[in-house]
Amino acid sequence: METMTIKLKVSEDMLTRYGLDALQEKIQRRMDWEDLRLKALKVKAFLDEHGLDHDEVAEEARSRAWEIYKKNGFKRHHSQ
Repeated sequence: METMTIKLKVSEDMLTRYGLDALQEKIQRRMDWEDLRLKALKVKAFLDEHGLDHDEVAEEARSRAWEIYKKNGFKRHHSQ
């Protein structure tokens, strides 16, 4: 994914109140959530187009991930 840097105008009050790092983090977090929301909409559209049930697909993915974790990850995390 290509990223870009943008400039924003921020009031001195906001900068003083939150600080530069906190404002940057807050904006970045919001952009990350927006990116995730847009990806979720694409997934939903794909599922709808193909007549797939969202809950069934999610449950199958959860179940598969749990089986993989039990087979591989669980041993690794608890043997340390």
